[in-house]
Amino acid sequence: MAEAPAEEDWHAFNRAAIHQHAVPRYENLSEKAGAMRVAVQAFCDHPGQKGLDQARKATVHAIMAWQAIQHVQFGPVTYLMRNFGLQYWPDKKGIGARQLRQALKLTDTSFDPAYFNDASASVKGFPALEKLLFDAKVLEKNTENPAVCALATGIADNIFRMSSDIEKEWTQAAEDIEGAGEESEEYEMAVDASTQFLKALVEPVEMLRDDKLNRVLGESAEKTRWKRSEFWRSRQSLNALRVNVQSLQHLYSGWDDHSVADILQRAGGEALAAQIEESFKSIAISLSDAHEPPIDAITPEFHAKLTAISELLRLLQHQLLEAMQVLNIQLGFNSRDGD
Repeated sequence: MAEAPAEEDWHAFNRAAIHQHAVPRYENLSEKAGAMRVAVQAFCDHPGQKGLDQARKATVHAIMAWQAIQHVQFGPVTYLMRNFGLQYWPDKKGIGARQLRQALKLTDTSFDPAYFNDASASVKGFPALEKLLFDAKVLEKNTENPAVCALATGIADNIFRMSSDIEKEWTQAAEDIEGAGEESEEYEMAVDASTQFLKALVEPVEMLRDDKLNRVLGESAEKTRWKRSEFWRSRQSLNALRVNVQSLQHLYSGWDDHSVADILQRAGGEALAAQIEESFKSIAISLSDAHEPPIDAITPEFHAKLTAISELLRLLQHQLLEAMQVLNIQLGFNSRDGD
C-alpha cells in the first residue's frame, strides 16, 4: 500500500545521505587534493618527466574526487563561492585562459593564500591547474618562466585548503541537517534539508546533458568542438562524466534503507523507481565503451553515440522530475533557468 513519506523518512534519508554519500566524498576529495599538492610540489622541486607524470596522475585523481561530489551545490562548498573556486566551468568567454596568461607574467608574485583570496575564480582551481600541468610544453615553459611552477604549486595548495575546509565544515553542516526542526536554525523540517539533496540529484542531469555533451557535440561530427569539453587536455572528459553518473546513481539508490529509490517505491512509484534505475544503468553501459577521441578526428559514430547518451540523460531528467511529483517535493528555483 502506497504511503506518503513521513518526516521521519526524510530524517533517515538525510542521515544516510550525509554519512554514506556526502561526507565520505568530501573526505576523499581532501585526501586526494593533499596527495596532489605533494606531487605537484615534488615535481616543481625537481622538474622532470617522471615528476610531471606523477603530478599529472595525482591531479587526475583529485579531479575525479571532485567530480564525485560536484553535484552537491549547497552547504560549505558554496561558502566564499568555493564551488566556483574549485572549478570555474564552463568558461564560455575564455576568461580563465586570459587570467592565467596575466598571472604567469607576475614573475615576482608569491602565489600564497592572500593572492588567491583576491584572485579570479578562473585561476583558483582544477581547470587552471590542468591548463598548466597538461600543456605539452610545460617542461620548457617552466624552465623559461619560474612563475609556471610557482602558480601550479599555489593552485594545488589552494585546492587542498578549500577541500580541507569544506570537509571540516561539514561537521557543523551535518549537525544542522540531522537536527532539522527545533534543533536547527537552517532547516525548519527534515524535508527541507532533503530537498537540498534531491536538488543535487535532479538538477545536475541537465548540466551534464547541456554543458558536458550538447555544447560540445553540436549538430554533427564536423561541428563537434571537443576542446569545449571539460578536461580535454588531460583526456578525462568522458571519465568525469562517468563519475558524475555513478555518483548521482549512488545518491539515488546507493543504500537499501531510505534511499530515494526506496522512499519512491513506498510512495507508490515502484514502476518509476525501476525505470530510473534502468536509465542509470543504460547510461553507464553506454559510457563504458565510449573512449576519449582525438581532438581533430571526431567520427560520425562517436557523435551518434554521445548524442544517444544525451537523449538518455534527457529521459532520466524527465523521470527524476516525475519522481519529485510523486514525493511531493518542490525543488524551487533552478539557477540554470536564467542561462
